Amino acid sequence: MGNPKNEEEVMKIWENKIKRGFLALIVLSKFTERNDGKRVRLTGQKIKEYIKQRTKGDWSPSPGSLYPILSLMEEQGLIIHIPSENKKNREYELTDFGEKLYRRLMDQALIFRAPQGQDSMNVPEYKNALIERYSKKSIREVKKEYEYHKHLSKFLEYYLKERIISDEII
Repeated sequence: MGNPKNEEEVMKIWENKIKRGFLALIVLSKFTERNDGKRVRLTGQKIKEYIKQRTKGDWSPSPGSLYPILSLMEEQGLIIHIPSENKKNREYELTDFGEKLYRRLMDQALIFRAPQGQDSMNVPEYKNALIERYSKKSIREVKKEYEYHKHLSKFLEYYLKERIISDEII
């Protein structure tokens, strides 16, 4: 294998891959913000400006990458179009389903924050996220989610045992 490109070029390539890969999550995350307890309404332009501001001008997603994500999110029921008098810029708002998906994705991402071998509950970001998430739910909702995750854990445990056995055979 030959020499890779210089380190700076490789870093730029990976930074761009990560940015594009995370764009949908960044957009979904922005929609979860609230203003005076109400969900925010956003246009593609507002999202683009937000990303540009957060990256200190280093990145501004192109319309060709941002608007297909908004269209897909609307099609899948994560956001809805809010009709307004301004026909030029479409405003969108997060749906309950969009918020539910975002919370699930964040839960999954936080699992990887705990150092290997350490209980994730000892990672403050994870613990605080769980407290924030579940403090707003009824006991019934928490129990329902617990049962779901308990079932999923048993499945994964079974899968891993089977996988370890089959990998050892190979």
